[in-house]
Amino acid sequence: MIRTERLTLREFVPADADRIQRLAGDRDVALNTMNIPHPYPENAAHEWIASQDTKRAAGHHAFAIDDGELVGGIGLRVQPEFERAEIGYWIGKPYWGRGYATEAAAAIIRYGFEELNLQRIYAGYFSRNAASARVMIKNGMKYEGTLRQHVKKWDEFVDVVYYGILRREGKKITAVQAMTADDVLAVNTRQQLAEVDLAMQERIQRLSRRLLDDAAEQVHRLVVIGGFLAWRVRKFRRQRQLDGIRRGLDFHVGAEKVLHARGVVHDHSDRDFGLLPLPPLRIEIGDGLVERFDSAICQQWADGQRHDRLGYRH
Repeated sequence: MIRTERLTLREFVPADADRIQRLAGDRDVALNTMNIPHPYPENAAHEWIASQDTKRAAGHHAFAIDDGELVGGIGLRVQPEFERAEIGYWIGKPYWGRGYATEAAAAIIRYGFEELNLQRIYAGYFSRNAASARVMIKNGMKYEGTLRQHVKKWDEFVDVVYYGILRREGKKITAVQAMTADDVLAVNTRQQLAEVDLAMQERIQRLSRRLLDDAAEQVHRLVVIGGFLAWRVRKFRRQRQLDGIRRGLDFHVGAEKVLHARGVVHDHSDRDFGLLPLPPLRIEIGDGLVERFDSAICQQWADGQRHDRLGYRH
């Protein structure tokens, strides 16, 4: 049994069953607890009280909160291998706003550190339950994090906010309890803002790394594409040069056929094209260049004085 200024924390007894059924069966009480069902099953309170001896042996220490009559419950679920425990509590709706949860939590934290020799005590609450947050802050517990959509309560996923306190910090409980409601809200806000700021910094760093990686990948792609285009340009130019060579060779063959068709006999021995003049022709040699082909040029070829652009001597 644990006594505080206004409360007694004691073991549950079978006579508490009906009152538990009535208080814990309130929908608003069950709404913000992880384990209380709604509707509250008939005889469930009797069965739960009967199971306490077994649960206590497993490390679950449950206490009735009593101010002359049962007003709620509080407990520690101990994990001895880690020397830590989780607090859970509920208060009947007619007794809300009296500070009973804060007073009971302070007593149970001292019990955990002094009697159970725990190193750490923590608690979680649904993010929509600001009253529970004030209980934890007033008892010197520090904000540790938020598990998003961690619990499914009545077909709704809810965030669970966790606070914790260490043995060395337990001595500060009395001083923290003197905080006003405004002080509590200010501390809670600062802690949550600090978490948001840290999360934003981490997100900015991740985005920066992602942008740098994307930029490097884009540069690599541009280099690859640029190299491919340069190769295509070189290939195109070589193709045009080869086309020019083929057209030039076709021209040489065709020119001789034209000369023969016009009755001009090419005598290689005296390099004489005869007396028949040729009308001027325009022939594309390559790369957009044009050669004039006329009888004077033919005579220069015949005399061995002219070379075409491809280096052939005629």
